[in-house]
Amino acid sequence: LAEGALQCAQPMEDPWLRHLDWHVAQPRMTKGRRGKDGEYVRGGEPRPYARQRYTGKLAGKPQWYCDLWDAESGDIRVTVRSRVAPYLLRLTWLGHPLYHSRAHGWTFRVPAAEYAEHPGRYSGMTRVESSSSSLQDEGCDANVAGDTQGVYFKVPHADGAQANCGSPLAKSYQAAVDNGTLASAYPTARDAMRLNAMCAYWVSARTRVMSQFVVWDAGDVRAAEDPVTQAPLRLGGPSAVILPQVVPMGTVTRRGVEPTWMTAANASRGRVGSELKAMVRAPPGVKFVGADVDAEELWLAALLGDAQLRGHGASALGWMTLQGTKALGSDLHSRSAGILGITRSAAKVFNYGRIYGAGLSHAVALLRRFNPGMPQEDARAKAEALYRATKGRRARASDGSAFWHGGAESFMFNTLERIATASDPRTPALSAGITGALQQRVAGSRHMTSRVNWAVQSSGVDYLHLLLVAMRYLARTYMIDLRFALSVHDEVRYL
Repeated sequence: LAEGALQCAQPMEDPWLRHLDWHVAQPRMTKGRRGKDGEYVRGGEPRPYARQRYTGKLAGKPQWYCDLWDAESGDIRVTVRSRVAPYLLRLTWLGHPLYHSRAHGWTFRVPAAEYAEHPGRYSGMTRVESSSSSLQDEGCDANVAGDTQGVYFKVPHADGAQANCGSPLAKSYQAAVDNGTLASAYPTARDAMRLNAMCAYWVSARTRVMSQFVVWDAGDVRAAEDPVTQAPLRLGGPSAVILPQVVPMGTVTRRGVEPTWMTAANASRGRVGSELKAMVRAPPGVKFVGADVDAEELWLAALLGDAQLRGHGASALGWMTLQGTKALGSDLHSRSAGILGITRSAAKVFNYGRIYGAGLSHAVALLRRFNPGMPQEDARAKAEALYRATKGRRARASDGSAFWHGGAESFMFNTLERIATASDPRTPALSAGITGALQQRVAGSRHMTSRVNWAVQSSGVDYLHLLLVAMRYLARTYMIDLRFALSVHDEVRYL
């Protein structure tokens, strides 16, 4: 693609290539030596300095091409992370060419006539004035200044209107690729973005994996068999164990913190490196045995609401958690998906965010992230319908205290807020306290999202502690030869 771009006869007329730096850098030359007659003496003619970029294969090439040069390989090097990649791939957002601004990140240009005819199509998107000096980059991007024929909008970002899109080829934009919002003139672009998304996990995890605390054992060599391939193995010469560097109670909610194993995703065919946990094998004669709690925090949150009615499953949320099924569309995620008009898997993000205290504005931004073409007004209407059906409406009692009513989760939120705003917040199960910095006497009405989140997640830690103690008791009682290996929030693993 880069070589093909060099062959463009009128690059400044191309909506993508015109943003590249087409300035041809001249090689640095020696000063030269002249005689008394003013002519260069023999061997004194100016000549290029040795070991400089703009000679040989780069002679006469534009600056953007020279910037891609890799001296080690003796050729240009372009990856999906290169700044020029979206230009070479001729990427479009909603059918309009992309442009990068240093101040606003990646933007897309809509013809002024089209914007005047369909302004509602771009409502809620962050508009950038093309006459703004912040939209210009030095040199090659001066042609954007004063572009009266186009209107520029920022490519939407998951963190909201203030955040800039650093790369449209990032993993977070894969959904936009799948639904056609982000497209390219070249079929290879979809493959490039798919491969980039596949490798994104390993790119971020590789350093952590390679820096694990490993203890090698060069003891007796024992014959064994690989549990996956059944190939013969010789263990002990050498074998090794990994000691996870866990920080117990490393957060406000008392959850453990560990950068690799506690964040490792489940194995997925489309994610390189996600098979990480499967690479850890138990030694001969021993097995890994593990279990996790299905939707633990959703169940615990529902249980807190049910407690007001003194019956498990007595509230609407409690019933959906216990009796609702995916097949009948009667569980919480299916109901939320139906209200929002999105997939069930996407609805999970909304539900857990709401339980952890996320507000209406977060739901609106999230909905437009899943559907960038949705107008702001429609997204807000759907989000309000979801919150009315789940969280309910806010009202005040005769004593002036606020409470929620009329929603499937109203009982739960009343309990969570009562715990969070107590003078000495404690978890219902083990009576664990919150940090003094978030208590009512210090925080007042601030940081409610973190305090509500604490009530749910810290209860999850209580459940983990109860489970670990129960397992230890059962092992002693029934003489089970086991050893605790690792816990990952709602999951335990034993050897």
